[in-house]
Amino acid sequence: MKKIFHCTLIIILIISCEKQVSINQKYSDFQIDLTDLEKRNLYGKVQEYTLYITHFNESGKPQAENPKLINKEIFTEFGSIQFLEDYDINGEIKRSEAYFYDKNNKLTKTITKIGPTTSVDLFKRDSINKTETRRLFVNDIEMVKDIRIYGKNDKIIKEIEIRAVNGDTVVRNYNYKFDSNNNIIRYDFDTNNIDKKNTREYKYDENGNMIQKIYYDAKNIRKINSEYKNNILTKIKEYKVSSDSTETLAYIKEYDKDYNVTSINVFKDSKLYRETKIEYVFDKFGNWIEKKTYTKRNYRGSNSFHLATLATRKIKYWE
Repeated sequence: MKKIFHCTLIIILIISCEKQVSINQKYSDFQIDLTDLEKRNLYGKVQEYTLYITHFNESGKPQAENPKLINKEIFTEFGSIQFLEDYDINGEIKRSEAYFYDKNNKLTKTITKIGPTTSVDLFKRDSINKTETRRLFVNDIEMVKDIRIYGKNDKIIKEIEIRAVNGDTVVRNYNYKFDSNNNIIRYDFDTNNIDKKNTREYKYDENGNMIQKIYYDAKNIRKINSEYKNNILTKIKEYKVSSDSTETLAYIKEYDKDYNVTSINVFKDSKLYRETKIEYVFDKFGNWIEKKTYTKRNYRGSNSFHLATLATRKIKYWE
C-alpha cells in the first residue's frame, strides 16, 4: 500500500522511506517507495547531518562572524527520518519533530513542537480495506481525522477529512488515466466545497521518463518540460500559460548526474531576471559537504556573479 501520508494544520512535512534508486525514478510525481534519504538526495547509510550556512554581501564579506546553524536531521538504520530540529537566526530551536515506527518500519506516530504548541499525529493502516487513517491532536485536543482510501495500483481514490473543532467534513475524489505502460497521463481531484477541479497531465519518452507536466489549477496553468541524457534528468524549463495559451518562460534549472542543482535562471516578463550557479564539494559517498551559491542580479544590470551563500554539512554514517 502507498506510503502513509502526513500533513498537519500547522506544518507540512515531507515523508519518505529507504533504498537508493535511479535519478529518473527520483524525479517522479508518483514514485512512492523512496526513502527519506532519497527524498533528500542523500547516498549511503546516513545516520545524521547538520547544516550550516554563511551569507555574504555583494562585496564578498560574510554577514556574520560564524556560520549559522540551520537544521539537524537524524535517520534510522532503515533510512527513515527519526528526529529533526530547525533553528532560528540566533541558533535556538524553533521546531522539532520526532518519528516513531512499528516493527515493520511503518510510521505510527509523530510529535511536533513549535514554541508552546505540541501536535501529535497517530497513523493506522488497514491493508485488507486498503485504507489509512490519521488523527491529529494539538495540545491534547483532537483537531482532524483523515481517512484515505486506495484503489488501482495503490493510488489514492478518496480522502475524507473530518474537522473535529467545527464538525466540517471535506471529501476529495481522485481520478487517474493510465497509458499502455501503466504510466499516469492524467490525474485530477475535486473537493466537495470547491467547484473547480485540479488537473495534472503528464507525457513520457520511450524510456518512461516524465518529459512534461501540465498543472491546471483554479487560477493558473503551469507547464514543466524535462530533458534527459542517458535517462538522467539534466534540465527543467517551467512556463506560465495564459488564458489565450501564450507561454511565458519562468525559469530554467539544470542538474548534474547525481540530481544536484547546478544552475537556476529566473525570468520575468520573458527577460532574464537573475542567474544562479552552484558548486559542490563531495565526500566519498557522493554527498555534498560544501555548496557555494553564486548569483548575478541581472535586473540590477549586474555583469558578474558574486558569492551569496556557503553551505556546509557535517554528515555521520551508520557503520
